[in-house]
Amino acid sequence: MMTTPALACMLLGAVPALGPAVGADTADRAPSRFEREVRPILEARCLSCHGVEKTSAGLDLTTLEGMLAGGEGGEPGIVPGDPDSSLVIDVIASGLMPPDPDQAPSAEELATLRDWVATGAESDLQATSGAVDDRGRDRLALEIFHLLDFRCVDCHGRHGTEGGLDLRTAASAIAGGDSGPAVVPGDPAASPMIRRLADDEMPPRIGRFDLSIKPITEPELDLIRSWIEAGAPEFPDREVLVDDESTVDEDDRSWWSFQPPREPKLPEVGRPDLVSNPIDAFLLDRLERAGLGYSPEADRRALIRRLSFDLTGLPPTPEQVDAFLTDDRPDAYERLVDAMLASPRYGERWAQPWLDAAGFVESEGSDGSDPVREQYHRFRDYVVRSINDDTPFDRFVREQLAGDELADWLGEPELSPEGEDAIVATGFLRSVVDPTDRPVHNFPPDRQQVLADTVGVVGSSLMGLTIGCARCHSHKYDPISQADYARLTAVFAAAFTPQDWLKPRERLVPLASRAEREAAEAHNDAVDGEIAPIRTRTESLEKEARSDLLDRRVGPLPEPIRADVKAALLLGADDRDAVQSYLAEKFAELGTITREELDEAFPDFKAESARLKAEIDALESEKITLPTARALVDTGPDPAPYYLQIRGDAYRRGAVAPPDVPSVFKEVAGGLDVEEPWPDAPTTGRRLAFARWLTQPGHPLTSRVFVNRAWQQVFGRGIVATVDNFGLTGSPPSHPELLDWLAVEFVRGGWSQKHLIRLLVTSRAYRQGSAVRPEAREVDPDNLLLWRMPLRRLQAEWVRDATLLAAGTMNDRMFGPSVPVEADAEGVVQAAPGGEGDRRSIYLLHRRSQPTTILELFDAPQMNPNCLERRSSIVASQALLLLNGDWLRGQAEALAGAIEAEEGRDESRRIARAYLRVLNRTPSRAESARASAFLAEQADAYRDAPPCSDGEPAAEEDIPDPSHLALTDLCHVLLNSPEFHYLD
Repeated sequence: MMTTPALACMLLGAVPALGPAVGADTADRAPSRFEREVRPILEARCLSCHGVEKTSAGLDLTTLEGMLAGGEGGEPGIVPGDPDSSLVIDVIASGLMPPDPDQAPSAEELATLRDWVATGAESDLQATSGAVDDRGRDRLALEIFHLLDFRCVDCHGRHGTEGGLDLRTAASAIAGGDSGPAVVPGDPAASPMIRRLADDEMPPRIGRFDLSIKPITEPELDLIRSWIEAGAPEFPDREVLVDDESTVDEDDRSWWSFQPPREPKLPEVGRPDLVSNPIDAFLLDRLERAGLGYSPEADRRALIRRLSFDLTGLPPTPEQVDAFLTDDRPDAYERLVDAMLASPRYGERWAQPWLDAAGFVESEGSDGSDPVREQYHRFRDYVVRSINDDTPFDRFVREQLAGDELADWLGEPELSPEGEDAIVATGFLRSVVDPTDRPVHNFPPDRQQVLADTVGVVGSSLMGLTIGCARCHSHKYDPISQADYARLTAVFAAAFTPQDWLKPRERLVPLASRAEREAAEAHNDAVDGEIAPIRTRTESLEKEARSDLLDRRVGPLPEPIRADVKAALLLGADDRDAVQSYLAEKFAELGTITREELDEAFPDFKAESARLKAEIDALESEKITLPTARALVDTGPDPAPYYLQIRGDAYRRGAVAPPDVPSVFKEVAGGLDVEEPWPDAPTTGRRLAFARWLTQPGHPLTSRVFVNRAWQQVFGRGIVATVDNFGLTGSPPSHPELLDWLAVEFVRGGWSQKHLIRLLVTSRAYRQGSAVRPEAREVDPDNLLLWRMPLRRLQAEWVRDATLLAAGTMNDRMFGPSVPVEADAEGVVQAAPGGEGDRRSIYLLHRRSQPTTILELFDAPQMNPNCLERRSSIVASQALLLLNGDWLRGQAEALAGAIEAEEGRDESRRIARAYLRVLNRTPSRAESARASAFLAEQADAYRDAPPCSDGEPAAEEDIPDPSHLALTDLCHVLLNSPEFHYLD
């Protein structure tokens, strides 16, 4: 917040009365410096966007008044005398504006502008009009309104009126409270508010930290003095951001991703026999025009392994491979696809990319303690279930954005499973780091950061736009203004309520009907009533014991001071007078009494206290504990206004931002139609309106963005390579007609995710082999035209899960609380092996400070705040962990044991089974021969050098079978092989 005496002077003394624009008829006066030196620079560099053709971001630079008024954010374009605080100077000097670098002012021109703001702007203003106008008074009063709202209104208006004082209006401040007026208009020195602020009595020093309120600074105090000197003018009505769509033009609207997807005509191709579904028609059309075609179809073993990982995140079992290889029905592949889509493992695999997009993590990660989020596993389980149930994507999105607003779930006599899912689903909006449980991290900038990160997750995951830039300034490239961003943020601000913030632990929503909540509250109140007298008795006993022990301790003191010392030590710090404070400090050691000391001194007290505690514990156990979810609901139907944050600064408010969507979409998708979800609903309906806007069938982005990410998951690269950026700086689509056809088909198919995935994996393109064809690589080296199926590295979770499945150790239990992970002595973070620790990776505790090592090394993402596309790295630490880590060695040993149980001592069958379980194929003759030689060599080595225990040779009966150790080594090698880690 700009709170300096200079600002007060600008607001009160340097704002011209609104009159003829500077630059109008000037025949009767000499041209000002603005007209002579500044306007020519602006005409050449800025006015095409800010005044002549349009007023982007609401900023008109054609007149001096326009420069002073500023733009959509409410921040003055210039601050006379202070170029460093002037918006126009800042955006030019930083290179943010003009968007075209070739239009940037020269260093000399920038110097001219800076010098004019520093030394000439105020003179030009005074020459135009020296009067103090109402607009200056209003601006000053508005600054005071915001200042008091941040510092004082929590106690004086928003949550009651301490001392009878309400500071929400100037009139109520002048009227004062129990002690009389707080403000004396025109006389700061006589105003009690000034005295109490200057003495740092207000905001109260004791309570302001808990409320995350900062003390008043000296510049802010000067601003309040200026307001009182000006007569304490009433706080004006806050300006509201009105969207007249003037900040966007037809060029903005014409960008391909801002137009609704339209179903294109299917192209005719030279090889129609290769068209399994329309996807192939679009791909083959491009390939044939480039003189290329598809690669031969992959063999069945490669296909089932590829399909199994893509649809379930797991390799096929040997039995599945055998069944597919022997199935000679013409639709065997399609049957396999349908079986895998129906598998519960499908939901676990396809939940992970959605959880990545949502930024799902189960701890805060904001400081060293990294607290675990209670009950957040419910959101993960909701996603898995929804994907397995093929919940229509439009419903899936509406539940996550506004499940609580779809119906009065919590007001019904019973909370249905559908209602519980809808409440849990809003955990999508609770994924980002939220450190505000601690007062030190609960100031307005911290709250606004939580809100900004949440909007960022929504923008990137559902709209495919990087909208965060517009938080501080209108987007340099995409037609999204700062006002657009503020209005979009207002959609969610009604639930996050920055001015009336609820901490994370206060936002846990009970998963129970109103009747159940009321019954539980009544029951628990009754239990508390039974507990209260027992607690009183406990406190009384301890007070008596403490007094008795103090009598013993002060006994050796001189008799005249014993009673005074004891009295001082028994009093609280705030209740002591000066003498008692001195005695308490001098004899503090005598007054420090622990509970253990009381128990030791008075055995009867110890026994009675233990009995009373047991009674309390027994009663506490009778309380009803309702299940809860980390969810998000509005705090009421009439939230506090949300303000545009000037340049992203939480302490610098602009105009009030009503909820709405970016202007560029309104012509094709309409605006936001907010209405009450049901009569007397305890919510605004804003998020539901936004969810419905976003999931309307013809929305330009929603279906395109999702089908593109699904394509990227299956084919390794999106049709739009920048999956989180469909804006002007994103990559253009490689196959725009195919993208539009998929988007239209997705909606036409009832927003069915399974229908979409089935289309992708049944295409002839998906069934291609991955071998490189030199002639095709010459034409299309990056395989953008998809003339072969890309070779892909297994995702992090697939590496771990495939290892568990191959070893036969996987615990396939679904859902429930996440499996804890911890670091071992070497710093490797993993779950305890065996039992729950061998569940699929999606069920491991995802903690920010302790990511599971094997997942982290294989590029499981850090959520900052979410991840739309994982990188794929090859680093030495991956090989070191797999070769030397205890976990993989243990899995190799389990695999060896399973093979021995299945195949006995037949070496050739052992080798074949190892290849089948790990690589999903039988070995070649050469591989069998090498494996046999390896087993013999390793077994001989173990016989020659048996394991030792504590430096001494192990007893013969404790030496493992050398053939088992050798087979373990073979399994370990196969689990480390590139073929295991890559998808052909």
